[in-house]
Amino acid sequence: MLLGALIISCCFFNSCNKVQANQNTGQAAANKGNGQDQILSGPLKFIGSWGTRGSDPGQFQSPEWLAIDATGNVFVADAGAKAIEKFTFDGHPLMSFNDAQVAEPFRVAVDAGAGIYALSRNANAFYIFSPEGEPFRHFP
Repeated sequence: MLLGALIISCCFFNSCNKVQANQNTGQAAANKGNGQDQILSGPLKFIGSWGTRGSDPGQFQSPEWLAIDATGNVFVADAGAKAIEKFTFDGHPLMSFNDAQVAEPFRVAVDAGAGIYALSRNANAFYIFSPEGEPFRHFP
């Protein structure tokens, strides 16, 4: 399995939206779109899952996309909750934030400096946030 910034379509899980692998940890996460994230290791071996449907910390309403940073933290764009959520790789919630302009985040990415990037479906815009979730810049 190629690692790094690998993003592939996930057709081997029922309703799976995305898989992303992290070169540093050798792990991957697959977002099933049902309020659960699947955790994988090595050549896509299932090793666990976390998350349930709901609105409490650590729960998902409509998870659309996920990204993994260099330290193994998982970022989830939850369009239903209108938030970007950050978790440890084993599912402990670390942070959740939303910005009124990012009405429905449906894509998220993280750079090497921990900057957070989000696309908004409704606003047709691209947003950049600090590692703490503070708005930094947006286009247009």
